[in-house]
Amino acid sequence: KGGPAPVPPQSADVNKSGSINILDVTHIINYLYKGGPPPDCS
Repeated sequence: KGGPAPVPPQSADVNKSGSINILDVTHIINYLYKGGPPPDCS
């Protein structure tokens, strides 16, 4: 009550593979530290 709306779990699937797993973490690390492609936020 009174807090922000919950974040949908799909927002953690940054590589849009259909599941949330270690590849999503790898994608974020590559983006942040290695100049990889940005997460797909659509």
